[in-house]
Amino acid sequence: MDKGSPRPVPGRLRAAWVALLATALAVLVAGCVTVPTSGHVQAVNVTQGNAGGGQYYLQPIPVAPGGNWTPEEIVSGFLAANASFANDHAVARQYLVPAASKNWHPGLAVTVFSQISSTPVPLPDGASGSHQTRTTTIVQVSGTVLGSLSNSGQYSTSSHSQGTTEEKFVLVQQGGRWRISSLPNEVLLSQSDFEHVYQPRNIYFFDPSEQTLVPDPIYVPEAATPTDLVEQLVRVVMASPTGWLRSAVQTAFPAGTTLLNVSLDGGTAVVNLGGAANGASDDALHQMSAQLLWTLAGSSADEPAIQSVELEINGGPWNAGQDNPVQQISDFSSYVPTGPAHASFYYTDSHGAVRSLSGSAQANAPQGAPVAGAAGAADIPLTQVAVSPDGRYVAGLGSAGLYTGTLTSKSTLSLRVDGNFGSLSWDLHDDVWAVQNGQVWLIPGRGGASLPVTTMLPAGEKVTALKVAPDGVRCAMLVSGASGTQLLLAAIVHSGEQAYIGPAVPISADNVNFTSLTWYDADDVVALRDPSGHPVLDEVAINGGNVTAFPAPPGITSITAYGPANPLVAGLSDGQMTTLATPNGLWSGNVAAGRSPAYPG
Repeated sequence: MDKGSPRPVPGRLRAAWVALLATALAVLVAGCVTVPTSGHVQAVNVTQGNAGGGQYYLQPIPVAPGGNWTPEEIVSGFLAANASFANDHAVARQYLVPAASKNWHPGLAVTVFSQISSTPVPLPDGASGSHQTRTTTIVQVSGTVLGSLSNSGQYSTSSHSQGTTEEKFVLVQQGGRWRISSLPNEVLLSQSDFEHVYQPRNIYFFDPSEQTLVPDPIYVPEAATPTDLVEQLVRVVMASPTGWLRSAVQTAFPAGTTLLNVSLDGGTAVVNLGGAANGASDDALHQMSAQLLWTLAGSSADEPAIQSVELEINGGPWNAGQDNPVQQISDFSSYVPTGPAHASFYYTDSHGAVRSLSGSAQANAPQGAPVAGAAGAADIPLTQVAVSPDGRYVAGLGSAGLYTGTLTSKSTLSLRVDGNFGSLSWDLHDDVWAVQNGQVWLIPGRGGASLPVTTMLPAGEKVTALKVAPDGVRCAMLVSGASGTQLLLAAIVHSGEQAYIGPAVPISADNVNFTSLTWYDADDVVALRDPSGHPVLDEVAINGGNVTAFPAPPGITSITAYGPANPLVAGLSDGQMTTLATPNGLWSGNVAAGRSPAYPG
């Protein structure tokens, strides 16, 4: 597992398995300090909806401060109580003096440590070597930072993962008991605590065309009951997007919509809306239902397991023009692009012609068929190729630069931009995204001027590869800098004919030095690295969570994927290609001769 992983959930590519929840939170504070008995998990029986039976939900039960606890015990007890978000950290606030409690507003932001230790430190104005006076003391908390969770719920791996950080807590005596008077305005959690009190979810918003749903991968704190968690998710999807996606996506819920009630009836979430939703059109209500279904039912592995949604307006069911008001996610499947099974991938042969081959081809399969038009005739030899998701357009790299054309019998290839380029990627709008010496270019597939794209990266960092997600809004980038090559996630924002890439969030640790990447599905990227001559493929969760490594074939130079219904395809240095259906199996052996295989996109 990668050092920056906050949640060790197995990768989607691995065989499925169910992890059992631990029955108690791990010890939060290491070292000589004895941690007060706080933050244990208790199984609480709850009832899920009208038809739902009793269900056990594991909840952290924090412990209030003891009467004669030392300053170190007060700080460690406070940190343990941080794991409970109930009533705005009500128990944790008992460790604070009233003024500090009033000013402590951490929100959902969290700093995640691999291990935390507490030690007393000298007072700034005390005698030499003095750690405390009769009424005042300072306790320093230090640990290795793995990452942080923003208020919008996006987890980012830490750029300080090789070092430690220190936070100081000032304590005073009140009525003979130590309480915290000054503290960081954030929640500090150990990795094990974070894993137990947060769960990953996708919140779905619409792209600017309102035709495609874009997942915003976030972490949310566990609620007291399944209904509480569903209500929390509904409120997030109703609000305007925040975080790194805010300028690129939108919600279908009109401003002024109010949430009247949420209830669970078995596996159906009943969501009752009022306010501005009362005057919404059927099209808007259809989109709102799509957002709700994909947000609540799109992650079936998480609890609570929602299979359907019933949308109500002021208590009356909206039936979407159907007899049954209960809607299934299958009714809205077209909103989320997925790769079809048995898809073909594209590659170039030894003559520079573009060919296609089924991803289900076995070892020593017949050579693939040439594509239609100039790209398949090798009139202009190409060394790298990409085909648009709709299969209409092709882009390739030749000796003079980047070419585009259509995949029709009488098509030609047009030189669009001179020079050497790295990765190629198409989006849903039939635009090509390419990288040239750190500069990102946008090349309209239908014709028009090629545009340089601004990226909001720190000085000294440059993009070496970029792949657009199936939704056409998000992009994954390999960015090189002083600390190595890092995997970043960002949103594409269009403004008229121009476009820019917004602020990026890291989803891998520093110094990884990836060389190639591909989107596996909407939630995962597969990236190639070659430490010490032994290539490894990493499946990286977009929510900043687990990184699952699996062996790569010797000589691998590139990788492409098209969802779980299709095998991975690797290009090898000897001009051959090989496939892998699952990392639990074996690479197929050479399926054909060719370079730079690429599924559509």
